[in-house]
Amino acid sequence: MEADTLQIVSSRSIPDLVERVHTVARKFFKVEHTALGIPSMSGGQMVLAASTDSSTKWGQILMVGHVPEFQSMLHEHRPVALVRNNDAIYDLRQLGSMYPSANLIVPALVRGRIIGIIMWMVEGGVKPEMAEAEQLRHISLSCGQAIERINNMESLRSDNARWHDEYAGLLGELDRLDLYGDLFRFNPDGQLLVNHAGRTLLANPSAESVLCPDGAPLPDNLQELIADDSLEVFSELLDGFKQGIFPRGLDLTIKRNSGEIAEIAVSISLVPRDPEVILLTLRNVTVERQIERSLEETKTFVEKVISSSLDAFIASDTKGEIVMFNETAARMWGIPLDEALSGMHVNDLYPPEQAKDIMIKLRSEDYGGVGRMEPQRIWLMARTGENIPVQLSAYLIYDEEGNESYTIGSFSDLREKLRAEEKIAFIEEKLAQSEKQMELSELAGAMAHELNQPLTSIYGSTELLL
Repeated sequence: MEADTLQIVSSRSIPDLVERVHTVARKFFKVEHTALGIPSMSGGQMVLAASTDSSTKWGQILMVGHVPEFQSMLHEHRPVALVRNNDAIYDLRQLGSMYPSANLIVPALVRGRIIGIIMWMVEGGVKPEMAEAEQLRHISLSCGQAIERINNMESLRSDNARWHDEYAGLLGELDRLDLYGDLFRFNPDGQLLVNHAGRTLLANPSAESVLCPDGAPLPDNLQELIADDSLEVFSELLDGFKQGIFPRGLDLTIKRNSGEIAEIAVSISLVPRDPEVILLTLRNVTVERQIERSLEETKTFVEKVISSSLDAFIASDTKGEIVMFNETAARMWGIPLDEALSGMHVNDLYPPEQAKDIMIKLRSEDYGGVGRMEPQRIWLMARTGENIPVQLSAYLIYDEEGNESYTIGSFSDLREKLRAEEKIAFIEEKLAQSEKQMELSELAGAMAHELNQPLTSIYGSTELLL
């Protein structure tokens, strides 16, 4: 083993080191591929420095903060064997095509510090006891010493200036990724990384608060939180991921562990560096959706009231185009609803200059105050040519900046009222004539009575003389 250690420590470059580690490892295990990664200070990312697998691209920055097996290795400084066990990964390549194919990950240690990560693909799978093999400990320490030695070799920096420039750039990018990591963690919107199967890979605190406000851990798969009425939508969403379909503006209903139902607005985007990972941005919109439904119900109620009103209602925008025209208005003017609401101008409803006169009164203080007009009797002309007497009340609607936005008019048809008034006037006239006739009859009777008494006396006196 001492000769093998010397062979590894004397490596001249990182690719050379990987080849030597691969050669030594094959003496003890059926190793197919060997790869070496350099972890960031936070342990959330790793640069793939070299690999014996020609299908693996070097220099890639790999996200490992969401991989429990990596985190276990980094925290415990112990090798980790990836075995087939429930939903656990058994090959790093499962995380994405950029990851090396490996089922055994071993830390390269120097003075108790992890300076590199060795990744092996062992033929036929790896057994848990392999992670405790003494040979792995020797290779780990030797590899760590070799990395440190390579990093300190002036000749390597001279011979591989370009590689070091790229490496420095990658380290700078790792620092920037750490910054992005902070932005991810402290983003007020919930952000959740999932794979195409809906498996939860990483979540920021806001996402945990949105999905599990009671402090319960997030489930392994987001589908466990989806309410029954959204399961079909979520299933279609996952199927769409596999086909490259990423919808926007999606609402999902979730059922929390407490039994509480919440509505979540979901925005979906790809992770550029890993096409197999999806970023979901989550926002609790339960209250907003309740308000929207309440407003929609109120709007529907008001529309029904206006539609069924016995008065005609019309509204026009600042250009004079009709935007509201109820059924009573349609009957009064004899104009179909769809025609009136298809760009008809409000001037078409009035005699010439009358619409202009109404706007002048609305903007005046003399007819009820600026912006409103107290009831005024006017005449309209129906499409049939009939003149229609109406009582008009009107007012202006202003926007938030105080500008005129809509004009509303309420028209009460006075035809029946005027007919009733004419009938009443006719009846009153007849009653007045009848009352006069009765008064004349009473006067004639009184006069006859008054005349009858003197005549009777005269008649009596005449009889006495005779």
